[in-house]
Amino acid sequence: MVRLEQRTLTELVQASAKQFGKKQAFSLFSEGTLTNLTSYADFEKRSLGIASVLQQLGLQKGDRVMLLAENRPEWPIAYFGISLAGTIIVPILTDFIAEHVGTVAQHAEIAAVCATEKTIAKIKAAGISEGIPVLRIDEMDHQGIMVAVKGQEIKLEFKPITPYKAQEDEVATIIYTSGTTGSSKGVMLCHRNLVFEAQACRSIIKIYPRDRFLSVLPLAHTYECTIGMIIAVLNGASTTYLGKPPTPAILLPALELVRPNYVGDVSTSAST
Repeated sequence: MVRLEQRTLTELVQASAKQFGKKQAFSLFSEGTLTNLTSYADFEKRSLGIASVLQQLGLQKGDRVMLLAENRPEWPIAYFGISLAGTIIVPILTDFIAEHVGTVAQHAEIAAVCATEKTIAKIKAAGISEGIPVLRIDEMDHQGIMVAVKGQEIKLEFKPITPYKAQEDEVATIIYTSGTTGSSKGVMLCHRNLVFEAQACRSIIKIYPRDRFLSVLPLAHTYECTIGMIIAVLNGASTTYLGKPPTPAILLPALELVRPNYVGDVSTSAST
């Protein structure tokens, strides 16, 4: 587990990159193989790149950025990148209907969106203004990312920045409920809330850099975000995401290839 002076997402991503460097952080299981291989060093570099693009777009400390994307390595990259810009993460479940996405966008007063090809149509159907920039996290390389602004797509290059240094009690994310009792409710969680919870899990189960996670639950859920992502980053473990829903036809070959120690919250007997 990395040692943190401050329980913040901004310190976590940098400390993990420093300690685990070239070790694999994330990958995507797709068509029977692992793609989008991302080391901890690359994870930090691209997160800083996302932060630099948000700053280039004029976002300021405390602005809200919606993250509407399926599970993939670029999801945590965007998640931590939003924090490194000093902005607040608003993760949304991909199965929210367009009307609910629009309601959240309006209520949160979002200033930008991180999305993928699979979620662009829902963003348009939600009525989100074309004046709000959309970062295509599935159209990102080591140099930059495609951004849609006012109907035009441009590639913005990653630039060196001084990363924002968050404080523990600052709001890190606003989580919107699924709205089972009416409209979705926004729950504000600070950096300490998220990081402490992941650290506290060590009293129940110990995670090591040699461990492998297979993530099948939506990352926009606080449970999976914390237990399936933050705890893995905190301990230098490797996480693989599924490119398609976890049906038996997808899940079984993924299990065979990845041989994970953890699937969601369930420990497996795969050898390390």
